[in-house]
Amino acid sequence: MLGGLAIGSRAITFDGMYSFVDGLLTFGALAVAKLLTQEPSRRFQYGYWHLESLVAAVESAILVTACIYAVVDAMQGLMSGGHHVAYGLGLIWAGVMGATGFVMAAYMSCLARRQHSILLAVDARAWLLSGFVSLALLCGARIPGRDGRRRRRHPPRGRRPA
Repeated sequence: MLGGLAIGSRAITFDGMYSFVDGLLTFGALAVAKLLTQEPSRRFQYGYWHLESLVAAVESAILVTACIYAVVDAMQGLMSGGHHVAYGLGLIWAGVMGATGFVMAAYMSCLARRQHSILLAVDARAWLLSGFVSLALLCGARIPGRDGRRRRRHPPRGRRPA
């Protein structure tokens, strides 16, 4: 998130913020999943099953809000013509976060199937979305600039720089 702010990339900032919120939601989902395996207490005589639906609804609402924000932000960027960003280490970070998102999605999906938990299934989808957001950053860095050309770091073979 701070790296995105440092290089002026709203996309990398969004990816970092989304990953941070997704991590917090995962801790909440795992805490509720652990509660679901416990016996009813004196305070919760009927168990903790209602917490699963409540947390799944909150998590889904946060995911929808994040997606709407991303679409609106992308449309504003497209309408304003965008701007050049020196991604550098931001792309490495996006690659690491993308791989982490896909691995966590697979892990949470296995946990969800094993425990028959809707909450963990929603969390697995959130991690999958996080992986795709990071993958989109990697792909977006390969899109040509406004002038239709990609910037080259090295001159083409056989030519000398002027």
